[in-house]
This record gives sequence, C-alpha cells and structure tokens, in this order.
Amino acid sequence: MRSALILFLLLPVLPARAASREEIRSAATRAVALVQKGSSGFAQMMQCFSCHDHGLPLLMEHVAREHGVPVDEAAASQVAAKAFVGTTNLSSLDQAVQDPMIVDPAPSDGWALVAAHSVGVKPSLISAVFARRIASWQRPDGHWPTGDDRPPQSYSLFTATAVALRAMHFDMPPQLAQETEERSARARQWLLSTEPHSTEDFTFRLFGLHFANATSSDVHHAAQELLALQHSDGCSRAERIFMKKTRTA
Repeated sequence: MRSALILFLLLPVLPARAASREEIRSAATRAVALVQKGSSGFAQMMQCFSCHDHGLPLLMEHVAREHGVPVDEAAASQVAAKAFVGTTNLSSLDQAVQDPMIVDPAPSDGWALVAAHSVGVKPSLISAVFARRIASWQRPDGHWPTGDDRPPQSYSLFTATAVALRAMHFDMPPQLAQETEERSARARQWLLSTEPHSTEDFTFRLFGLHFANATSSDVHHAAQELLALQHSDGCSRAERIFMKKTRTA
C-alpha cells in the first residue's frame, strides 16, 4: 500500500514516454466513438439544438475526417439531420424570422451556424437571418453577452464573442460586409482591452482575435499568454485559481 502511494505521488514528476502515432490514433478513435455515442443518444431524446451534444461533436467529426480518424458517418448524418431543425431551424425561413424561442443567440445560434458550416451547409437567406440576429446582439463596447453560467462547461464572454464572430463571418450576407467589419473591429478592441481570468477566457480570446482579423503581433502575444499559463505538470494556473474561486463563491 505504501509503495503504491509513493508511486502515485511521484507520477507527476516521472518522465513521460512519448506516445507513438499508433497510440495517438487509437486513443482518438476511441474518443470519437464515445462522443458519437453520447451525441446520438442525445439526438434521439431532445428536439433543441445543443452546442455540446450537436455542435461540438459535429466539429470534432470534421477534424477527425481531416486527420483520417474513423467516423461513424451514418450516426453523424442522423445527428446533423436533426441538429438544424430544432431551436436553430435552418430549414424554415418563416421560423427563423418569427422565432419565438430566442434563448442565447451568440453561443446557441452561433455554435449552430459554425457546426453547420463544418458539415457543408451553404450560407443561405435563412442562415443570414440568424447571423444578423447574432450580430445585432453585440454590445456597444464590442463583446457579445451570454446568459449561460455553467463553469467550466460554458460561461465566458470571450467564448460568446469568439463564436459570434465566427458565425457572423460565415453567414452575414455580402451586402452587409461593411457592418460585419465594423462589428469585428469593435470586438477586436474589446478582446484586446479586456482582461481574461480563466483558461477558457485566454483560449477564446486567442480564437476571437484570429476571427476578428487582428494583427499577427496581437495574435502571437495572445498565444504566448495562453501558453504561459501551463505549469510543469500540465495544469493551467489560471484554471486552478478560477475553479477555486468558483467553488468558494
């Protein structure tokens, strides 16, 4: 028992063996299959769009395909077919215009448009309605709000802003290109002037600056600040502090 405890305590400082390509691919394959199982189960039960059970799995599958990791395409198609006919209905112009269930446009509709793009859904008048609604949700100082407050799952204004920027650039109609650029400029200024506190904030500030066409110098600086958070054991210093404050709040 004592020897096992000593080994456990020493694990963080023991030299790690680099994983082989085969091990990495095997781990990724198992992870993709597990996420797809959960996503398929959610899709069978729920009618609403979920960024965590529809959007993010669809994005994961897109990345997996790019790297040759196996994807259950039948299951992916079933989830995609149901994902965009619920609260973010990309099949009905009438529902998009008269939407009676506007919940949290930046993260909810935003993730839906980003996920739709990843599976090849082309911009349309319907997606433009959602993108215009997301754009109009921007606050005067440049950020997008969110009512979601479920750390560490979702909570960050930086995430809402980055996702809204991405969706806006994908689906705002070309006729509104000047508005899109003006909103991007305000978002870029907010991202540069607002202090991030958690790893989530630092990560999506980096994404947001990239989506907002920030200078390479600003993007590089944000990336370096994110990298600097990591401790030698792999954990982020910011996340430790943030979660400690969350638990004691």
